[in-house]
Amino acid sequence: MPKRSTQRLSAIEIFCKASELGSFARTAEILGLNPSAISKAVSRLENRLGVKLFHRTTRSLRLTQEGQLYFERCQQALGDISEAEALITQGIETPSGLLRVSSSAAYSTCVLAPRLHHFFRQYPEIELALDVSDRFVDLVEENIDIAIRFGTLSDSNLRVRPLHSYRLVTVASPDYLQQHGTPKNIEDLQHHN
Repeated sequence: MPKRSTQRLSAIEIFCKASELGSFARTAEILGLNPSAISKAVSRLENRLGVKLFHRTTRSLRLTQEGQLYFERCQQALGDISEAEALITQGIETPSGLLRVSSSAAYSTCVLAPRLHHFFRQYPEIELALDVSDRFVDLVEENIDIAIRFGTLSDSNLRVRPLHSYRLVTVASPDYLQQHGTPKNIEDLQHHN
């Protein structure tokens, strides 16, 4: 099916270029094809549509009434396609739009917040919606683009990329240790607050 759609679009593009130039030979030259390929593409298009698109003689090529109507609509459609492609490629070159990020409170405060001014300077077209929460987030259900969390991932359907390695440290004030004693191993922590 995609091949047929591609062939149909190519035939429409060939038809439009021939309509603009008024010559199969000139169209073939511009598109880098031979004139018979242009003629065949237009003939297939006419057969598919069941109408003549051109009045053809050895010296001239003129649109029929149906051809003129078809040309105007196809030109508009091809223009819309070109505009859509330009918008998409521009969006790729310059990221823009809403980015929904969920991050833990600690990471948001210590890592993200200090870097946000650099991010917005580099990506001024991005609007950031930051969900600061330590709760479990359902990315699909809550329409979140990126979640930043510590630990291992339980859902294998998600893509994971490590951002940082981190080290956990257990600390206590000298007063606490004086009152409750200093733990000697991990198991001792069960008896501490």
